[in-house]
Amino acid sequence: GLPAVPGYVLAVEGHERKTPEFPFQLMTPPSKDFLNTSFGSVERMVRSEGKPRLKINPADAKPRGIAQDALVRVYNGRGDCLLYAEVTEDVPPGVLVAESIWWGKHHPGGKGINRLTSQRLTDLGECSTLHENLANVAVAD
Repeated sequence: GLPAVPGYVLAVEGHERKTPEFPFQLMTPPSKDFLNTSFGSVERMVRSEGKPRLKINPADAKPRGIAQDALVRVYNGRGDCLLYAEVTEDVPPGVLVAESIWWGKHHPGGKGINRLTSQRLTDLGECSTLHENLANVAVAD
């Protein structure tokens, strides 16, 4: 069922499909101390990571009133979670990065970043689509 010659296919929730409601591409790469949810119970590694953070570019943070270490709500049509803002030039405008994966019990509100990821599988190999997530962010109430 796959074409003989590869071609470019738009991602279901890629940057080309951003909307005013969900203007950010949300990335959830592994952190330096956790491997997915592995090691999330190791106190030394939890201490090393500090707290669940969301990296956001200053150009995106400023118009939303998001300051360094502010508690923010990241959300999309699947769910939401609370993280602490890390305002940094290390991520490009239009991209949010939540290094993962913190156990839900470590998040304010008890919900982790996987509340926002899709259960959809790829057409090639039926793998997870965890990096295809559009989202929005606001200062938490």
